[in-house]
Amino acid sequence: MTESSAPEPDAAQYGSSRQRIVSLLRDDQYQRAWIFGGLTGITRWLELLALGIYAYEVTGSPFLVALLPILRMLPLTLFGAVTGALADRFDRRDFLLASVVLVLAITGVMAWISWTGAITFTHVAIASFLSGLFWTTDMPVRRRIIGDIAGPDRLSQAMGLDAATNNLTRMIGPLIGGVLYQTLGLTGVFILSAVTYALSFLLVLGLRSSDDAAPSEEEGVLEDHGIAAGLRTLRDALGDPHLRRLLAVTVVFNVWGFPFISMLPVIGKSTFGLDPSRVGLISSLEGLGSFIGALVFAFILRPSMFLRAYVWSTAAYVALIACLGVAGYPALAAALLIVIGLASAGFQTMQSTLFYLAAPPKMRSRIFGLLTICIGAGPFGFLNVGLMAEKFGAEMALLITGVEGAVVLLLIAIPWTELRRPGG
Repeated sequence: MTESSAPEPDAAQYGSSRQRIVSLLRDDQYQRAWIFGGLTGITRWLELLALGIYAYEVTGSPFLVALLPILRMLPLTLFGAVTGALADRFDRRDFLLASVVLVLAITGVMAWISWTGAITFTHVAIASFLSGLFWTTDMPVRRRIIGDIAGPDRLSQAMGLDAATNNLTRMIGPLIGGVLYQTLGLTGVFILSAVTYALSFLLVLGLRSSDDAAPSEEEGVLEDHGIAAGLRTLRDALGDPHLRRLLAVTVVFNVWGFPFISMLPVIGKSTFGLDPSRVGLISSLEGLGSFIGALVFAFILRPSMFLRAYVWSTAAYVALIACLGVAGYPALAAALLIVIGLASAGFQTMQSTLFYLAAPPKMRSRIFGLLTICIGAGPFGFLNVGLMAEKFGAEMALLITGVEGAVVLLLIAIPWTELRRPGG
């Protein structure tokens, strides 16, 4: 699949990478979409950490701890393609507003249930699944909006800055989540989440409506330009070896890599004997490494390096997770988490950039919807690591999944000729 011949701005318009980043930070529309991603990202990670600690405290089961992120990611698998098709058919700003209203209502109800003392693991599990509906909009809607605002010339910097911010939220979120859970319990967690979603709603109100997504009166969303076209995009994409391998790397990251985070509350409490605040602190170190890495990648990576950074960062990521499984000491685990974060930054910075560039402009939301489905493979990874942790322990589960991921990625990379070409 190739980029269309739509006109692109002159590179001289923005100058160096630093000047492009400065121009983005002065752009009101980019500011809104960027800060929205930061606020919702903090909320996502603080909830993931706090709810994981809660699940382990009330159930004592590593599998049920892993079940919560499974439920949160399941909508990505079930509805990722649908969201991508709808985002191409309807105004993306309004779509985002509706999704924020949904997650705000869910969080408000959970805060009330927790405040009354009636909350159970079942309530948390149901809320995790429903909140996952909101996260199906991140790739095909919010990041599509960011790409459209930035334009081709500033795309790498826009996605890099967004990835750096997302990684910073992975540091801030667990820190806040651990302290908040220890001091105010789940009620405090859900109240803070509701406040951040309300602020996010106000940010989206100021975004301009998309001018290329309004459906005609004659066509419905299930017609030629809606879900049916999205399914044809899936067929065409899977027929393109390069795009197929890009998608496969995303699957590796989300099945054998990312699910390791669900084991951090288990290892922190059962292996290292840490309280919730210190579990949050050690969990935040992966986000710290990712933040630093994303900033570095945003400044130093050239287009010829994008693909290699995407693939080999993922390889380092899964290999280091295997090492984390045999760390044994909190200090060593903390150091490894920072380096794991550095590796994940290469993958995350390049993921949105490579897929945005690979997709024709009119199909970008659908390609991002397809990417969302691959991200939605994550529940299989959480299920895998959760079941192994239940049987062999959390540390051995990380060792096994890391080795599995490295082997699968090696099989993907061996026939990938673009990785070996000068200029990639």
